[in-house]
Amino acid sequence: MSQMYPSADDYQSALEPARLAKHLRSDNPLLARVAGGVLQVPKGSPYSHVANGFFTYIYRIKAEQGGEFALRCPRSQFPKDSAARYQALARFLQATPNAAVYLATADHFDDALFVSVQLQGRWFPVQVMEWVSGKTLIETVAEMVRTNDKKGLNALADAWERLLIDMKSHGVIHADLHPENVIVSPGNRLRLVDYDTLIAPGFTPDATSAGGMTTYFHPSYARNQESRPATPYLDDFGAINILLSLRALAVNPARRKSSDYLLFSDDDIETPTTSTLFFDLLHCSNTRTVELANAFFEECCSPDETGNLRVEHFLPVTPKFLPWGNGTAGVTPQVTTPSAGSPPGTRRTYEFTAPNMDDFSTSKTKPSRRVVIDDYKPQ
Repeated sequence: MSQMYPSADDYQSALEPARLAKHLRSDNPLLARVAGGVLQVPKGSPYSHVANGFFTYIYRIKAEQGGEFALRCPRSQFPKDSAARYQALARFLQATPNAAVYLATADHFDDALFVSVQLQGRWFPVQVMEWVSGKTLIETVAEMVRTNDKKGLNALADAWERLLIDMKSHGVIHADLHPENVIVSPGNRLRLVDYDTLIAPGFTPDATSAGGMTTYFHPSYARNQESRPATPYLDDFGAINILLSLRALAVNPARRKSSDYLLFSDDDIETPTTSTLFFDLLHCSNTRTVELANAFFEECCSPDETGNLRVEHFLPVTPKFLPWGNGTAGVTPQVTTPSAGSPPGTRRTYEFTAPNMDDFSTSKTKPSRRVVIDDYKPQ
């Protein structure tokens, strides 16, 4: 019989001001700060949690001594390696303080919160994270698109590139990069949240879950509901999706058609040769956008992950990589060879099939539905 986890109402009852200090362990300095704090209920919301993730309800706690924390309470079982994952993160942040620019301090505690579930009280694990203030990347982009802020969108793209360079240089892999997990603070400072799949130096995972926003990893994993192998390149598909989206919107903010996505929809990723968005980007007058679009389009067209798509090929500075397996996650990389029929250095032709392609493109000349792409020859 599977374990029953508390509902949002169960947690709300346990976290009420009069009960928080009694229900949360205080034998750890961080837990003690949270236990002495006050739950912050979102204005106008019938719920006390500020968000819910794949595994968690997330509550905002204001500490009595100052500071705010995100208290992450399980709605289903945390990954079995959560404690080791968070311990590795803590060691990494202590050894590399400048990484706190984009990562928040966080810790995992087993048997930390006492909650009554159907009249039976039990102890449950929790995760405590520094509260990261700001708006999500998708909220920020929506506002910039609304105001036609091309300069702001380009600044976000530049900030995203700097974050990726630092992550790659330190061997940090988030493994669930998508716009809801990127917080934009004043001055376009970007910080990552949700570390359920994060790989910090010194941590050895087996594989990462295929859960999350499927638009930001290769469609073959979404189709087959497979776990993704742990490799140094786990973030690259999502990282390029976000980078291309920001660069394309900086050229033309009107490209964003749906509030549900940063730019690319699930259909764009799953069936790229029927995507009017891809067709537009491949005929864009901006060389940098076309270069990114070519590589991303080809990866989406491949039935399996090719192993060719590498974000470092599109960054202004080549990151100085730590050896994978020596000071990083300690895993032997699974190198994927290019898909059969797509050897490096060749030219490939794709035929777009969606209607109204000719009218959609922003190109001044009428583009052909047949697109020829030169291999971008990754080094």
